[in-house]
Amino acid sequence: EIKECDCSSDVCSSDLKAGIEVEIFSLGLGPKLIGFKKGETEYRLSLIFFFGGYVKMAGAEPGEEEKKEPTGREFFSKTPGQRIRVVFAGPAMNFVLAILLYTVVFRLGFSLPANFDDTTIGEVAESSSWAETGFQTDDKIVTIAGKRVKNWNEIVKTISLYSGGPIPIEVLRAGKKIILFVSPGRDEETGLPTIGISPSARALIGQVIPGYPAEEAGLESGDLILAVNGEAIKDWVQMTGLIQGKAGEEVEIKLRRGEEEIEVKLTPILNKERGVGVIGISNLVVHRYPLLESFGRSFIKAKEDVLMVARVMKMLILKQIPAKSMAGPIGIIFISGQVASRGILPLLMFIALININFALINVLPIPVVDGGHLVLFSLEAIRGKPLSEKKQIIIQKIGMAFLLTLLVLISYNDIIRRIGQRIK
Repeated sequence: EIKECDCSSDVCSSDLKAGIEVEIFSLGLGPKLIGFKKGETEYRLSLIFFFGGYVKMAGAEPGEEEKKEPTGREFFSKTPGQRIRVVFAGPAMNFVLAILLYTVVFRLGFSLPANFDDTTIGEVAESSSWAETGFQTDDKIVTIAGKRVKNWNEIVKTISLYSGGPIPIEVLRAGKKIILFVSPGRDEETGLPTIGISPSARALIGQVIPGYPAEEAGLESGDLILAVNGEAIKDWVQMTGLIQGKAGEEVEIKLRRGEEEIEVKLTPILNKERGVGVIGISNLVVHRYPLLESFGRSFIKAKEDVLMVARVMKMLILKQIPAKSMAGPIGIIFISGQVASRGILPLLMFIALININFALINVLPIPVVDGGHLVLFSLEAIRGKPLSEKKQIIIQKIGMAFLLTLLVLISYNDIIRRIGQRIK
């Protein structure tokens, strides 16, 4: 039997350099879709091809090299150092794949709301602990637990990963800073803190489309629309609703540009496909960077993800967040579908994050996964001899039992979560 190693498909080159016979090289996990054989290696494309892959190496199971004529190219015929390098290449290539994917995303560009960096509260859920604590609309969140937050993503992430008692949140209200202590409830499905506040959706212009009335009237990116025909504007949806019903009619728009308030008049044109009036503005801003800067930003993003995933793992171990918040294969497939519906770039970012998860999980010192192999091979290098075959088999069985139990529990949570969502 040739053992499946929990490595990225990119480790094949490492195996070959170490002189190890590679029987199967699979891009992806799960059942084989297509493949061909070249030389002694079968190359495959497997079902889940976005999330790493694996290689099957001759002699990768303890004692296997004794079952047939040795060739000197079996995995366990190599030195502990060579085996460590081969095994470590798997998680390393998961990380490299994440870097490449993030580079593609930053280079191609992605859209964010114009008010993405705005930490102003747009709405506070009624009868929530947030309302009871005293949070108000138009409060601007400055820090959470002493950590400065720059956008709403950071707010959600910091609150979700907070452990301890009530969360100290500093807000700016009418020019004065005050600190509120909130004790969020817990979501019944995920066990994570419920966030009873939502971001402001002010009518902030992100892009002005050339050739449309907005450009002709002099509107600019960064302008904040305050009123349409004298009616005060609270959010983007309200503003677009007023304009869409005024095709061919002159409207007066009051806006703020910097510290100055300006009034302009323009006439929305009819969008024949949608049957509504439009003036040619968007609340989205496209962020696109040169190749080298994209590459640099990908490392910063990957570092942030590594720290976040490591912190989540620590909180799971310490039971600071419940295990039911984890997603297994079923949950990942479901989330992948949701993310894919938003476009290819969000999907690439999700795949990159999953690969970073795989990389960190694989280096944990759990038998069967790469981290467990690294511990055993390091121990062999220190002792000068490997553990007995019997002990290695016992360790692998314990590790496999642990992983299978964990997989069953997580899959059960995934199924229960999906059933709960369908009922709702």
